[in-house]
Amino acid sequence: MLGELVDVDALPSGRAGADALTDGRSRLTWAEYADRVARTAGVLADLGARPGDRIGVHLPKSVDSFVAVHAVLRLGAVMVPLDALAPVHHTARVMADAGVETLVSAASPAVLAELASITELRAVLTPGPDGETPAGVIRRSEEDIASAPPSPRAAVGPD
Repeated sequence: MLGELVDVDALPSGRAGADALTDGRSRLTWAEYADRVARTAGVLADLGARPGDRIGVHLPKSVDSFVAVHAVLRLGAVMVPLDALAPVHHTARVMADAGVETLVSAASPAVLAELASITELRAVLTPGPDGETPAGVIRRSEEDIASAPPSPRAAVGPD
């Protein structure tokens, strides 16, 4: 299964403190990465995401995007990659076609509001600080991730 290709929980002996990811702005050790993935998955589950759901990852390549991808896989959900630089109407079309209702995005409140107005978006997780939330959309942020309990790995197998 794709989620097991890179198992962030199976840390090599003595490597927990070694760097796992860096993007020039942030750096995570393997232990921090595993913890952040589990907590992010917990927040996504709290937002109502379940195995098999389509979750959009609308982030530029970064530590946050890698965490989001592995959190989605940990839940047993389907990761829908969305180009963070694409026009809003293009992103909305992909979200609608894929059935995305939950989104991990660092987009501006204006972009999130526009996406919410033309898609079935019901929940947004932002790796940054809290901001304005579109009407009818539940929003969680970095502070929620830091205080969330870790989510267990979903018990899903191949179809």
